[in-house]
Amino acid sequence: MVMKKIMIGIAAVLLFPIAVATPAAAEPPTMPCQPPDAPTCESAKDACLAAHAVTGSFGQRYVPPDAARNCWDAYRGCKGNQ
Repeated sequence: MVMKKIMIGIAAVLLFPIAVATPAAAEPPTMPCQPPDAPTCESAKDACLAAHAVTGSFGQRYVPPDAARNCWDAYRGCKGNQ
């Protein structure tokens, strides 16, 4: 019983570096689909909505319905082209 535990301990010590090094070496390098600074559909939609936001008579900010519709239509078109 003691000998079995010693053998398992030795195997674990010998195989640990292989187990740790193998997954990192086996994974291919990942490349993002877009560069981090490239505009996305979401960021373009947010910029469009922010550009058309107006301040109401009580100080609240909102996007008029026509402007919001145009921004959302552009967003859907952008998503459709991806």
